[in-house]
Amino acid sequence: MREFITKMVVHLNQKKRGLIYLFCLFVAYGLLKSIVYFAPLFLNHILNNVNKFGEFEYSLNLGQTFSTIFAMGLPNAFAYFVFKEKEENLNVIFHNIYFSVLILLLLVGLCKPTVFNNLYFNAVIIGIALSNQLFISTYYKLKGKNLLAIVVDCGVYILLLIYSCLLFEKKLSYHLSNWSIIILAYTALMVIKFHFRKIGNFSTIKKVDWWRVLKYGIQIVITLFLTSLLTTSTRIYIEYFTDFRSVGIYSLFIRIASAIIIFHRVVVILLYRKIYGDEHSILDNYFSILIIFALIGGAILYFVVPHIASLLMPSFVEANKSASNIFLWTILQAVSWTSVAVLELVIYRENILARYIPLLISILALLGFSFFIYNHFLSLSALQILKINVLAVLAIAFGQIMIIKSRSYYYKKTLLAHVILSMVAITCLIY
Repeated sequence: MREFITKMVVHLNQKKRGLIYLFCLFVAYGLLKSIVYFAPLFLNHILNNVNKFGEFEYSLNLGQTFSTIFAMGLPNAFAYFVFKEKEENLNVIFHNIYFSVLILLLLVGLCKPTVFNNLYFNAVIIGIALSNQLFISTYYKLKGKNLLAIVVDCGVYILLLIYSCLLFEKKLSYHLSNWSIIILAYTALMVIKFHFRKIGNFSTIKKVDWWRVLKYGIQIVITLFLTSLLTTSTRIYIEYFTDFRSVGIYSLFIRIASAIIIFHRVVVILLYRKIYGDEHSILDNYFSILIIFALIGGAILYFVVPHIASLLMPSFVEANKSASNIFLWTILQAVSWTSVAVLELVIYRENILARYIPLLISILALLGFSFFIYNHFLSLSALQILKINVLAVLAIAFGQIMIIKSRSYYYKKTLLAHVILSMVAITCLIY
């Protein structure tokens, strides 16, 4: 009896320490991740110019979209081949490619220095930096070094926060070229620190292995690019159909709603190894709870933020007066991204991208068709863009569940949570 009690006490103490560690880790992740979404708000406060902030956010968002191309699917290919399939000999492929991309970027900058003032070249630099961050972060997550992974994942935004502080202290003045050079230097540092020592001879890799990795990577690139066009490219659509002022207003709202995105990304990082190794029934439980919590968090934001914004964020009050419905749909957009993000990882794990890509192409075609038809007859606004986009993202998640069901497991609980989310969106659409 004494031995049993002793074991129970030890077990409870271990459980308690585990929960405390998990809570501390979650708080640390939340604080670090908050930099990603709130550093641009600090820059907005410093610039005090909606058009300039809209231009900056446009370049940043374009860079995020480019990053899906520049990453070449390598982070996910690394997780699949090296971590899941245990093919350690393929390591050299990943590191050599990232090193080669940096050399090419440096050559362009040295041959034509004026290019640093170009909005689109700035987006290219950001895209390459983010793609490097993603690979290094994925590597550390798979190694179980979650805190280090999240710090790396926030690198560009930590730099943005430092840059904004220097602007605030009048140590620097805002110029796009300054920001471009800072990001390029940071990218070079990442490559030298992480990739340079691991590069090797390409000839040691068989052609068939090259093809397997590149084929998987190309499918990932196509998937991520299509997904980004359907989810995180809203600023680009708003700028195309409206103006930079609308981009600035939407950007302000999405930065606030990003508390939801912070939550779901923190949970995904904590579960990353499990997503590639646990049973589907366990993941189904996790995902359904995550979606419901994200929806509850969205409701709290919608009702609480307007009441406290007058004290902390006057710019929100002004924007919300003329565009209150945009804030509601921005929150719904952030919650709907949660469903798509977690289910997409299961598709990567099961390597069923060939079935997923046609779904994305179909929904993207419908999205673009809806935009142009609506704009032709009724003049498309930022609010209408958001509504159409949210409905498209909800449709993606339903398609994901059906594709996964056809291959491995029926995510019933996740489907139920997604139906609840969809009913809330439809109710908001009607009323």
